[in-house]
Amino acid sequence: MKTRQVDSVLDLIKGSCFIGAGTTGFCFLLPNEKVVKIYYDSYRTRLLFSRYGSKLMDFFKYISSFSDENFYGPTEVLLKKDKIIGYIMDLSYGKIIRHMSGNITIDDIERMVDILIKNVKESDYNKSLKKNN
Repeated sequence: MKTRQVDSVLDLIKGSCFIGAGTTGFCFLLPNEKVVKIYYDSYRTRLLFSRYGSKLMDFFKYISSFSDENFYGPTEVLLKKDKIIGYIMDLSYGKIIRHMSGNITIDDIERMVDILIKNVKESDYNKSLKKNN
């Protein structure tokens, strides 16, 4: 996994297509068929980075090391003045677990987590761990 210093986010996303926005950032499809996630400069992300900032790079390296057809990790981490501002990853058309409205219940989240756990157990990475132990 590489790192890239970014001077201008606008230059980075020039010519891209907006995909969507979530609780910590927004995503764009780049012209080279990669996806870029840029974190918001918000209270929530500042709190996240203050708690986990030193561990985030290790986490990104870890998850990028076992990307397979179900899980994709970053291929590049984006830095601005040596602070993580986002990452780039391969484009993937993930599984739709369930179409959701804006009102998500705890039961909905539990069902989605159960499906995610099942996918992790079936992943190539998890199978390789079992094989090596």
